[in-house]
Amino acid sequence: ERLDSPYKMIAADVNGDQRINGQDLVELRKLILGIYTELPENASWMILNAGQQLDIDNPWNYDLTRNIQDLSLDLMEEDFIGVKIGDVDNDVQLGLTQTSATGKVINLTTPTTVVEAGQEVEVTLTTTTALSGYQFTLETGMELVSVAGIGEDRVAVHAGAVTISENLEVAQAGELLTLTFVSNTAGSVSEMLEMTSGITKAEAYVGKDLEKVGLTLNGMTESTFALGQNEPNPFRAETVISYTLPQAEQVTLTLMDVTGQVLREIEATGNAGKNEIKLSNAGLSGGVIYYRLQAGDKVATKHMIVIE
Repeated sequence: ERLDSPYKMIAADVNGDQRINGQDLVELRKLILGIYTELPENASWMILNAGQQLDIDNPWNYDLTRNIQDLSLDLMEEDFIGVKIGDVDNDVQLGLTQTSATGKVINLTTPTTVVEAGQEVEVTLTTTTALSGYQFTLETGMELVSVAGIGEDRVAVHAGAVTISENLEVAQAGELLTLTFVSNTAGSVSEMLEMTSGITKAEAYVGKDLEKVGLTLNGMTESTFALGQNEPNPFRAETVISYTLPQAEQVTLTLMDVTGQVLREIEATGNAGKNEIKLSNAGLSGGVIYYRLQAGDKVATKHMIVIE
């Protein structure tokens, strides 16, 4: 489809050279695969002057600043528009991301092969659903030797993991790709592989509208620990903090000011999967507040803004 707004065109300019071409696709896929942890030639977000009228025929003449002449006035119209670089379909999720937008999950399968240490083995991933694209992180202790059925630029090798990102011209079911590994230990190959979102998020795209769905491997769901961004943020009276746990356990939510002083601690029992904590502004002054979630030895921290 054509990019129908100047903001989508700015998002598509992944390498920041004010052109849209195949090099932008190459750079974006490297980011998706975890080869890059950040874009080398661009920022993650472009923050644009919302008062400027941009032209779709030449969107590159954008302003990143606003000039304020009189600070004594109420300044409620000095807005900016945030453009997420690479997000040409405008589906960026701020806060805790879900397994899939629809709740649907597609299962990929591998052969139930038993190998000896040092043995070479082929692992073919198959699906019964026609996919237009897919991506995931495959965590394994085996060493990747080669990949067939997919371009080498769609694969990246990391310590203990392989990442895949593929888009197909024609949706297909059946065999997707074949990976050849050398096993470091003896055992079942299916037990040596785990599909996760550790580097590249596990998801697939189906149907003419490219519906986003979750992925599993051999029926095993991913176990994750994640802390979400509070919603709404900023907030006045109440906000909700979401988090996910791989299993039910006790959690501690700690609120701190910018100096690290503890303002409040909340103890809760979290369930496996998604959980929520409703938080009031009682005892919280306006400004930036840090919140930290601890579950066993797992810790995550984010910040929020309280409006007086």
